[in-house]
Amino acid sequence: MYDIESLYEATSVEDACRALAEDPKAIVVAGGTDVLVKCREGKLAGAHLVSIHNLTDELSGVCLAQDGTVEIGPTTWFHSVTTSPVAQRTVQTLCDACDTPGGPQLRVSGTIGGNVCNAATSADTASTLLAYGALLDVRSARGARTIPIDQWYTGPGSSVRERDEVLVNIRIPRANYEGWTGHYFKYGKRRALEIATMGCCCLVRLSAHAHPRARRGGRRARAHCRGRGREDRPSRPAGHQPPRLVACVEGLPHAADKGDVAALADLRGPQGRGRYLMDMRILKCTLNGRPVQVGYDPRESLLDTLRDRLRMTSVKRGCEVGECGACTVLIDGVATDTCLYLTDWAQGKDIVTVEGLQAPDGTLNPVQQAFVDEFAVQCGFCIPGIIMSAMEMVNSGRTYTREEIRKNLSGHLCRCTGYMNVINGVEKAVEIVNGHVGAEDPSDVDWSKRVKDELEGDFAR
Repeated sequence: MYDIESLYEATSVEDACRALAEDPKAIVVAGGTDVLVKCREGKLAGAHLVSIHNLTDELSGVCLAQDGTVEIGPTTWFHSVTTSPVAQRTVQTLCDACDTPGGPQLRVSGTIGGNVCNAATSADTASTLLAYGALLDVRSARGARTIPIDQWYTGPGSSVRERDEVLVNIRIPRANYEGWTGHYFKYGKRRALEIATMGCCCLVRLSAHAHPRARRGGRRARAHCRGRGREDRPSRPAGHQPPRLVACVEGLPHAADKGDVAALADLRGPQGRGRYLMDMRILKCTLNGRPVQVGYDPRESLLDTLRDRLRMTSVKRGCEVGECGACTVLIDGVATDTCLYLTDWAQGKDIVTVEGLQAPDGTLNPVQQAFVDEFAVQCGFCIPGIIMSAMEMVNSGRTYTREEIRKNLSGHLCRCTGYMNVINGVEKAVEIVNGHVGAEDPSDVDWSKRVKDELEGDFAR
């Protein structure tokens, strides 16, 4: 459960602007992959949130204006930008950048607008939008304005956007992308689930005299540390004692002492988490093919509601910051991390967990059976989430290369062993379900040989 004092679901951009103007503490939340993590870490404790998550008609999508300007709605998922035909034809390098944050599940929750507004130095789209010379349209109850992206950032985690302003459009003029090509470089230690240490975009086009012209954009995750080394730190006076961590709770001024932890717990919300009481709401959705109604606290993540109220214990509580995939379920057919998804956003959604895969007579789903056949299960903690990502692939009706399977499973961490048997199981299930095994009996397929051939190919390269 998140440490949130209030959550308001805006019904329109105008409504969001009004709510932000009326509450001087309110901030915007869209995908939640950054704001909710900060709430959990205590950096935004007691947050007043105005959600624009469901304003897809106004704020989501990629289109081409009559003058050739590429327009991107701020609540558009990273994945939707990457797969947009318009974006692929015009700003391919931005598509590449949007295919790098976190894992696949995060890329269908995280939004390009949130990436811009949070102003994180590790933002994967920042350098690319800077190279493309993007224009950012913002709106508030006071009016609207357009800010060129090279004037947007004022420092690590800060921008010229005012608290009560909502980013409503990202525009890339035709002259800034036509004839340009390039690449986005992300420096990190892993290929997935990695926060960029440095991101750099370079766009190039040939001039009439065949001399290349280039535009560059880059953001360095540690840029704010530049120019300040150990010798620059202020000295501490003799006898200095570090400040004691103090927790202040209204109505209990002395509850921060170690002996009063129990007293603090009495003031907390359900499950001993959070500091504020909020009115219960009713979630109406479809769970594993059946309509359900259940009461929930607006501070709950969908992970909390599924496990604690609906007893879907296959949904595991792992990292709770979208980096392990143990809590993955299908939401409207899309594999999604429930730890970064508010229950409030699940209204009317179709949700599927592992509990809903077995037939009424107990027969395993083909994906589950393939995992058993290929010895893909060890301790089993991460397996339900992996199976749900595999189900998304199976339900697509297409085949996948092993490299594509690897990429689609890159949002999951297994701490038992390697992933080869898991990949074998997914490949087998996809081929069986979608009828692409051909004349070859799947039980006769030498999956170990496939792995050996693949490894030998990797070494050869």
